[in-house]
Amino acid sequence: MTGGSVSTGPRGVAKHLTTIVVLALVLVGCSALSVPTPAPGPTIRAAPSAAPPSTPTSDNLAHGKPATTSASLPDQPPSAAVDGDPETIWNAGGLPTQWIEIDFGSVFDLDRLVLLPAQTPDGPTVHQVWGRGDSGDYRLFHEFRGSTADGVALDVSPVSYWSGIRYLKIETTESPSWVAWREIAVFGRPVGQAAVDGLFGRGSALISIRP
Repeated sequence: MTGGSVSTGPRGVAKHLTTIVVLALVLVGCSALSVPTPAPGPTIRAAPSAAPPSTPTSDNLAHGKPATTSASLPDQPPSAAVDGDPETIWNAGGLPTQWIEIDFGSVFDLDRLVLLPAQTPDGPTVHQVWGRGDSGDYRLFHEFRGSTADGVALDVSPVSYWSGIRYLKIETTESPSWVAWREIAVFGRPVGQAAVDGLFGRGSALISIRP
């Protein structure tokens, strides 16, 4: 082999192949170093809504009905508790005892009640559910007793209907907060006058003491 010539013998070919392989490995290694593997991103979870759950207005007997109360702040009237919007509030502007009464306009058999309190601070409360027909005595159908919190719904579905009710009153007798409700939702079905006369209470009332 003369100076400056390229060897074409077996040893020369092997030498050149080795050089090519080494260069290829070096290039691959550089590429791997220059493109780092992306680190996994943080897991993003939806933040829970600060707004209280809304109550359904479909078949809600209380929605838009006349409501009267023991007391109200000027900018937080009784109608705010039955407008279907949990962001509006009826506020009595005082501690217990306070009440709100809803007039359904006619008599109904009730099978579910949902109350959404506006309460600060949280703590033990007592809320009594009274009802009557077009006339007659109020009857106590249910009592919520325990620790309650703002925006946490109180929900009751009686075993048997609260029957023949036109007026439903929610009376708060104990609370660490001014008495206020974000929303009151009531569900049931209409009944005739015969149900008022013959089935009122249907064994569901706890006591009957109100004239």
